[in-house]
Amino acid sequence: MTTVKEYWNNNPCGAITTSLEPHTKSYYDAIEIYRYNEYPLLPRFANFSNYKDKKVLEIGVGMGTDFIQWIRNGTKAYGIDLAERSIIHTNERLKLEGLKAERLEVGNAEYLPYEDNQFDLVYSFGVIHHADNPTLIIKEIAKVAKPNGEVKLMLYNRHSILAICRWLFWCIADIRVQSISTVISKHQESPGTKAYTIKEVKSLLNYYGLKPISISAPVMKRDLNFHLLFKPLSYLLLALFGKAKGGWCMLIEAKKI
Repeated sequence: MTTVKEYWNNNPCGAITTSLEPHTKSYYDAIEIYRYNEYPLLPRFANFSNYKDKKVLEIGVGMGTDFIQWIRNGTKAYGIDLAERSIIHTNERLKLEGLKAERLEVGNAEYLPYEDNQFDLVYSFGVIHHADNPTLIIKEIAKVAKPNGEVKLMLYNRHSILAICRWLFWCIADIRVQSISTVISKHQESPGTKAYTIKEVKSLLNYYGLKPISISAPVMKRDLNFHLLFKPLSYLLLALFGKAKGGWCMLIEAKKI
């Protein structure tokens, strides 16, 4: 069975198929353009330019697209990723642009190798839900963030248009009824992927001393494009959930109490 680490080493998060020469600046530039077209709300959510001279930890750097934004904007950036190839790509990008991270390493975020109470912001976009034990990562985040420090996360939303369409598709394809959680675990990227409800996230954050400031799941174009045959269902669910809660990507902002 493929492990989470093996999957992401073989499929670095944020990589795209392109005719451009790999490991070149033009290759990484194309990845950057694609990412922010795919997630148009991400730059505003991260607010990269607001953390100059601040200590920021990014959990799950992937191809380094967000990580390099922190450094371009004068952040004291620390990064960790389970997959060695992700760290290799991110280091290549830094070298190509003549930039330097404070610390960048392979590691398991379930056991963060940093001292307590040191980061102004802990950031992770679309990563924690792939871990074997995401709850441990939330616990670690709460430890390493400074008092009143910020936390910004993106987690998959189980009560979303895309999750329901994907669930129905795989119930039909597998010719059996199964839970949404089972479908996501089996068919969404790496094995064992999780998705959460807003209520579950609030409870988890509060348990570890992280006060939720804002939690939303804005519907993006990609949420309505699962499959042509599911278009009518997608728009029906949009009417039921609303534009602020029906999206697959749950955007979470919290502060350490």
